[in-house]
Amino acid sequence: MVKTLEELDYLLDRLDGTVPFPDEATGPRGRQGSPARVVLPEGWLTDPDDCTVPAGADVMHSGG
Repeated sequence: MVKTLEELDYLLDRLDGTVPFPDEATGPRGRQGSPARVVLPEGWLTDPDDCTVPAGADVMHSGG
């Protein structure tokens, strides 16, 4: 992990600028096609000022 801009500059200066950018690195990035459908929990938009944490919000998973 780089801690300072000086350290980043030093590391970047060590890279060989003659190495071509790989063609494999170009192309589409991220999700391709239609965006995924967003589904909110039941009653999520009923009261925008309600700070109650929805049931199951403490479950530790990425959801996808």
